Amino acid sequence: MIGFGVCDSIASFTVGYLEKYAGRLFCFIFAAIVNYSLLITMILWGPAESQTYVIFLIVAVWSLADAVWQTTGWAIYGTLFTKDDEAAFSNRALWEDTGYFIFFLYASTIVVRTSLILLLVYLTVSMICYGILELLEYNKRKVQPVREETVN
Repeated sequence: MIGFGVCDSIASFTVGYLEKYAGRLFCFIFAAIVNYSLLITMILWGPAESQTYVIFLIVAVWSLADAVWQTTGWAIYGTLFTKDDEAAFSNRALWEDTGYFIFFLYASTIVVRTSLILLLVYLTVSMICYGILELLEYNKRKVQPVREETVN
């Protein structure tokens, strides 16, 4: 957990600068690729006692993606809900915690492989929804008329 926290903190700091230059979409695609790669690795990998370093490597790389999800995810709420930001942020926290609760309810009843496959499904659905969000936001910006300043 300490390794995750340290790597996540450093990555969160870096993601802010990366997003400024590369854009939000790039950051989300990067995080998704990292998570897909790690989930597939964990599904296919058979841990051995001599390979404990791989667990620490997975934790460190996972924190890179988590930094994107956390920092950029919260930032999206700030840009989408400018008028009701307090309700938006509390709603996000509510649903994030609800997701943890649901996962912990069923996690002890299924094997790890099934949990990893479910995470792949959740990630795919999330990325599809994010793509739709970006498309809707792009179309909204494109359609909004540019206000011309009147000279008095």
